[in-house]
Amino acid sequence: MTQLKHPYLMAIVVLLIGAVFIYVTQPKRGDCDVYVENFRKQVQSEIYGEKRGSVFFPPLLLKALENCRLGNTAGACLRVRELTMQILDVLDRFPDSCLKSLTQEEVLPAVFKQVLQLWIEIAWGESPPERGNFCGDGCWFDVSDIALFCRWKNKAIYLFGWETLKGWEPFLLSNLLYDRAIWENDQCVNCDQRRRAIDVVGIDDVKTRSLLGLNCQRF
Repeated sequence: MTQLKHPYLMAIVVLLIGAVFIYVTQPKRGDCDVYVENFRKQVQSEIYGEKRGSVFFPPLLLKALENCRLGNTAGACLRVRELTMQILDVLDRFPDSCLKSLTQEEVLPAVFKQVLQLWIEIAWGESPPERGNFCGDGCWFDVSDIALFCRWKNKAIYLFGWETLKGWEPFLLSNLLYDRAIWENDQCVNCDQRRRAIDVVGIDDVKTRSLLGLNCQRF
């Protein structure tokens, strides 16, 4: 049997083998469409909503976010935790080579923004936290909540990129308030006058004090 001795010929053979391996193992364009469709099916009820007969059921995550915002307790937000972990688990199994197709799903950026915004607002509390302490008055987060936030944030960066997350900052920080509420006889007497934090101290300072500015490498 003739052996291959010429180094250039050997290099060509290695390149051909590598090209064949990539071709065989990487999903084709049609395969990516299949993966995206499977993703939709796996999180249909969670983020898309579904129609049963003539009745449309809204996304489970949408209702969970509403309940969490209103209740603002670990119990009221438990369903958000469960659903976000389910969604993350599905995303973790999604092939990297098809992520471009997945990020074209219009609902996905909105879902990530809504969850990030809620977590940031809960951590902020009634007024700006002290620098270095992203959890303000009324914040009930523990380490597991912070770890989940960081996992969600890191997945957003992985899917959409740092620049996209940077572009979301005005939205994510827009509802954080600078002035503490004043209550008299069970009535908030200054709620109509409370200023947004970004209008008082600027977006960079707000980000630094907020959960968004947390270094997630620790979690």
